[in-house]
Amino acid sequence: MSKNWYSPAAVENVMAMPSDPAIHGCVMALCSNPNIVHYEYAKASADIEDTVARMMGTQVGWDPAKVQGIFSSGGTMCNLYGYLAGLRTAFPDSVHHGFGAQDYRFMHAFSGHYSNVTCLSTLGVDIVDRAITVKNTVNNETDYDDLEKELDACLRMRIKVPTILVTFGTTDTFAVDDVQRVAEIRDRVVARYQPDDPTWRPHIHADSAVGWPLVFFRGYDREKNPLGFTQHMLQVLEEHQNVIEGLKYADSVTIDLHKWGYVPYSASMVLFKNKAIVNRLSNDPDNFTYFNADPSGHTVFHSTIECSRGAVGIYGAYTALKALGKEGYQMLTAHGIQNANYLRHALRERVPGAVIVGSHNGGPSVCWRL
Repeated sequence: MSKNWYSPAAVENVMAMPSDPAIHGCVMALCSNPNIVHYEYAKASADIEDTVARMMGTQVGWDPAKVQGIFSSGGTMCNLYGYLAGLRTAFPDSVHHGFGAQDYRFMHAFSGHYSNVTCLSTLGVDIVDRAITVKNTVNNETDYDDLEKELDACLRMRIKVPTILVTFGTTDTFAVDDVQRVAEIRDRVVARYQPDDPTWRPHIHADSAVGWPLVFFRGYDREKNPLGFTQHMLQVLEEHQNVIEGLKYADSVTIDLHKWGYVPYSASMVLFKNKAIVNRLSNDPDNFTYFNADPSGHTVFHSTIECSRGAVGIYGAYTALKALGKEGYQMLTAHGIQNANYLRHALRERVPGAVIVGSHNGGPSVCWRL
C-alpha cells in the first residue's frame, strides 16, 4: 500500500513513522467528521485548532493569547499564506483590485524549498522580474550581506518588498537561517529609508516545516542535561541556541507535524504571531453567501484560502503533542539528530571519497556526495 515506515531500512528524509497517539487522534477526527470552515460545523474541533496554535506559539516564544493558527493541506499552502500575508499588508487594496499595477519584489532564499517559487507563480507574480533569489552561503544558509544589499536597493528606489521568506531547516542539508538577524536587517533598512507608510515593513515568513521541533529545546539546561544527551547533541544545542531563540522574530511560520512530529499525513499549520495579520487576509463578508458571520469568533473562514478544511491533522497534532509532551519531543528529536551524527561519522570513516554536504548543520538529515 505504501512504503513501510516502521522498517529499520526506512531512512527517508523528513518522513517519520506516525505515533500511536496521533493515529488514534486522526481516527477520532474521521469518526466525528467536522468541517473547520465554520463553527456550526466544527464546534469543539475549531477550539482544538486554536489550542494547538497556542501550544506551538508558546514553544516558539510568542504570546499564546495573540497567535492564530490555520491548518492547511501541506507546507506549500502554508508558505503561500506567508506570501499572501505580506502582500495584503503591503497592498491592502489588493484583495479587491489585485496588485498588477504595483511595483514590488518578493524575496526568498536560494536554498529554500521549491514552493518558494511555485507559490509566487500561483499568486500570479512575475517570478523572473518581480522575485529576488537571495544567495546562500557554502553551508546553505541565507547570505545575509546579499539579503541586505538587495533589500536596500529595493527600498532606496521605493519598491516595496511584501514578504521575505527564510528557511528554518532546509529539506536536504538542514541549514537553519538566523531569523533574528534577518529581522534586524529588515528593521535597519526600513529605518534607513522611512517608507511613505510608517506602519509598513516587510513580512518575514519562516519556512520551518522541517526544523520546527528545535523549538522544544528552548530553555533546555545543557549543564544539568536532565535527559542525558550525548556531548555531540549538547554541542548542537549550543550552536543552535541563538537561532532557536530567534525564530520568534518571524511574523509567521510553517509547521509540518507530519514530518518530524510523528503525525500522519497531512498535518500542516501556518502559525501567525498576531491575529491582526490574519485579519488582513479577510475577504469581503458579502462574498460569503453560504454562511452567516461567526459570532463566536472561533473560525476565520473570511481569511482562509480554503473553504472546507478537515480536522485529521488537527486531532493528530493535538493528541501527539499532549501524549508525547515537550520532554517526549526532546527525546525523539535528539534521537534523530544523534543517529544522523552517527551516519556522518560512519560515512567519513568507512566510505572513501564521501563528502558531507553542510557538515556543520546539526539536524536529522544527512546529505553527501561521492
